[in-house]
Amino acid sequence: MNNTMVLTKRERMELTRRTRSRTGRAETARRARVILLLAEGATWDVVCHTLACSRSFVATWSQRFTAEREGYR
Repeated sequence: MNNTMVLTKRERMELTRRTRSRTGRAETARRARVILLLAEGATWDVVCHTLACSRSFVATWSQRFTAEREGYR
């Protein structure tokens, strides 16, 4: 099963902006990093290791992003 996400240019730019924001919440940046890593082709295990998070965290935010796209929170 391929878990790679396909992002539009606009989505990628917004997610990247969220990861670089100095005024945003750290958790928002972390969620954005999950999506960006998945879009780069990283496996859930790699994402978990890279971001020190659980598989359920990756599942929650990848599913939420897929369902809501840019408007996810």
